[in-house]
Amino acid sequence: MRNRIKTLFIASVPFVVLFAAPAVATAQTELPSCGGVFVSGDANCQFVTRQDCSDHCEVVSVEQSCAAELYSSCETECTTDAGMTCTETCQPVCVEQCTGDPAPASSDDMCHRNRPADCDSKCAGAENGNRCHAACSHTWDRKCGDRCHHDDNAVSCSDKCVTACDGSCVSTSDTTCQINCQTNSFQSCETTTTERCHTECTNRGGAIFCDGQFLNASDLESCASELLDKVSINVDISAAITVAVNAQVNTTSTAAKNKTGCSMGTAAPRNNGTWATAALLAGAALIRRRRQSKRGTR
Repeated sequence: MRNRIKTLFIASVPFVVLFAAPAVATAQTELPSCGGVFVSGDANCQFVTRQDCSDHCEVVSVEQSCAAELYSSCETECTTDAGMTCTETCQPVCVEQCTGDPAPASSDDMCHRNRPADCDSKCAGAENGNRCHAACSHTWDRKCGDRCHHDDNAVSCSDKCVTACDGSCVSTSDTTCQINCQTNSFQSCETTTTERCHTECTNRGGAIFCDGQFLNASDLESCASELLDKVSINVDISAAITVAVNAQVNTTSTAAKNKTGCSMGTAAPRNNGTWATAALLAGAALIRRRRQSKRGTR
């Protein structure tokens, strides 16, 4: 995940070479409990507390969350396949580059090699480059992630390239549809998610951000656990737990006070009954004394 997705204005060129020059790649892992975004093991993730949290809730900080959300809503509309011509052209180039790699790469790393060139080309003339890059990058992450593996470095180049080319080709084919589809709803999503970010900061005492991007997690503990389990990133959310505990204590205290108030209110009828009984007894005693006084005068 990048700090901020920046618009790169470059000339659009034909996508001829299907595998760009090898580059150092860090595996992106999908985190369903964190809003479905992709995070790499070298990301800077932290729980930002209430004091600074709201300041982080900006439109640019929810782009990855919106891309993840909108990808799912556009998925039924964008169903292109890899294409025989693309995969047949891709595989020989892939095998040649794989063989020359100084260290064996995974099929997921190999699949992602063309993402920068593809996204830069398709977003060069976009009205909003940040949104376009977010949609494009998430599509690559999903398509490569669905087809490729992070741990197949030792597999032969020919076998890995079948998988990597399938992911790369379907990503290249599908990104245009996803970009167009997501563009229609991106601004609305940004507004809604930014408001949600502010709410999280207030109600939970903070929110998790990775490389400046808000993680739209429905459950902070589950998101923190997934970050630790899948990408070995430890995020301390103890401040959020403290807020939750304090809120529970306050709720319990309020309930106890209300219960006490009700008990005091219901005690009144019992007191009224006691005073009424005492008045009756006093009246009866007075009547008896008067009767006794009358008998004595006879």
